[in-house]
Amino acid sequence: MPLSPLDAPVWDIDLFDNPATTIGALKAAGKIVICYFSAGTAEDWREDYRSFAAADLGNVLPEWPNERWIRTGSQGIRALMAKRIKLAADKGCDAIDPDNTDGYQNDNGLNLKNIDAVDYLRWMQKEAAKYEMRIGLKNSLDILNDVSPIIDFAVNEQCAQQGECQAYDNFVALNKPVFHIEYPLPLNEQAMNGASCKGTGVAGLSTIMKDLKLNGMSYYCDGSYVDTPTIGDKLDPNATANELLASSTIDYENIYDTAKSHFVDAKTNKYIGPLLCSSITSLFFFYTAYKIKFEMTPSNRQIQRSRRIPAPLRKGQGMYVLARSVKKTINFATPSRLLKQELRDIPVIRLENGLVSMEVTPQPLVKIAKRNAKRSPLLCLPGEIRNKIWVFAMGGDYVEVPGDSDTHPTGSAVSHPRWPTTRPFSAFHLPEVCRQIYAETAILGYKHNTFVVGYGIGRTTKTWASKLLQVQKEAIASLAPTDMFLETYISNMYRKSLREHFPGLRHVEVGAGCVDLCRRFMSAHLDPEKKMTTEDWQELIAKKINEKEGTDIEVAFGEKADMEAWKKEMMHGDWFD
Repeated sequence: MPLSPLDAPVWDIDLFDNPATTIGALKAAGKIVICYFSAGTAEDWREDYRSFAAADLGNVLPEWPNERWIRTGSQGIRALMAKRIKLAADKGCDAIDPDNTDGYQNDNGLNLKNIDAVDYLRWMQKEAAKYEMRIGLKNSLDILNDVSPIIDFAVNEQCAQQGECQAYDNFVALNKPVFHIEYPLPLNEQAMNGASCKGTGVAGLSTIMKDLKLNGMSYYCDGSYVDTPTIGDKLDPNATANELLASSTIDYENIYDTAKSHFVDAKTNKYIGPLLCSSITSLFFFYTAYKIKFEMTPSNRQIQRSRRIPAPLRKGQGMYVLARSVKKTINFATPSRLLKQELRDIPVIRLENGLVSMEVTPQPLVKIAKRNAKRSPLLCLPGEIRNKIWVFAMGGDYVEVPGDSDTHPTGSAVSHPRWPTTRPFSAFHLPEVCRQIYAETAILGYKHNTFVVGYGIGRTTKTWASKLLQVQKEAIASLAPTDMFLETYISNMYRKSLREHFPGLRHVEVGAGCVDLCRRFMSAHLDPEKKMTTEDWQELIAKKINEKEGTDIEVAFGEKADMEAWKKEMMHGDWFD
């Protein structure tokens, strides 16, 4: 059966991960097949890794502990790459897409220069020509003009995001194609209205917008989209998610201890992990802190390969400053000097709803996020499963509004009463673990928890609401006002409705103490003969709340132990995004 999109004439696929039968099927359908491989690094999971001589290996890539730069001028290296190019020809590839030719831009440990990359590309072009294959240039804009005469096409990631697409103007003028990939967040039909399609220099490029996980979903600048069938599409997300949740346990003390060891500065005892650039960090956080046992757990070797974790980040001048990594159970990689500088220069850009925009991302972080999203056993799961895991991890609890304000990117800080409230960590910091998780979960904590609001907890409901973004206030569906607040609310001393602050409100929990307070302070004019029972007072309170908030508000009475039905709906209902 032909693969969609049927009208895509060119397919750029991994040389090692795709068999000759797949390439043959694509060619039989009239497609041009470009085969990707890393030409500038040695990857320790490749079958030919042991053939790389130690003398030809340079520094470890800061963001990829399992890759090392290679001496591209070495005869041994070129012999290995000649075999890879021949493999591409044997599989039927029409062209090759050699990656990581930009070692000269990095701390490679081999003194590689621009001229070395140019010479290497010229050699690979001649080698590919032996098999009548074409060759392209992946990124490496610094040498584009030098190699333009010998390359047939270019492949670029994120030039629109980086504002660099105009560098291809002369290349496009030669009638040579540029295959341009962007990874907008979120990935949807609205992305066509952004820089990915309308940025300077983009018009002459062949643009596709994809998810960082490199799954089958693709969007185009004409507003169309396609979901190419990929391995794993037959997975039943609901069944798998239920199995994941059923096999998981929570140790609340270990949650904090693990979080602290990974994300809290040992000297200052302050949280240092806003928007970590590596999505793989979340995998280990959920493995260790939440003890979620995946049936799709990879082998130990795969886990070792996946430990591509840059050091934690903390807020500083600009948006981020890299902090010293806390080496506990995870082997954090040491960030490069160039990456540090790029991170310092990231501006804070917010969306119209106030959340932090993920659009501005340095190229090294794009590479990290793309590979981790594809290889992480957590982040490569279908979206339906990830969403249930996020809700499981972040929801179904009572959240008390603290007295101190906090301006971390997810909004006003809150903490769980059932965790020590003085500790500087809560589920509301989980969106800050990495950029992908932030994009998917920035408001989930507000949507799937019950908030304890009112007097006697450091601030009034109005003051707290004023510190929230509108999108966060709209997400809040469940409140548990304090007894004192409810008494003043019911007696009309607090005249505003709760929905004026929280328009998405659906549920109000009334504690047992509220009935006692109302009976004590309101009996004089509502029940002078003291004939009203507890049930009568509950009915009156529910009526007052429904009069102010609307009859669609669910009012529940009793202690928190009686709220399991609502918690179950919050955790497992089908009304979340």
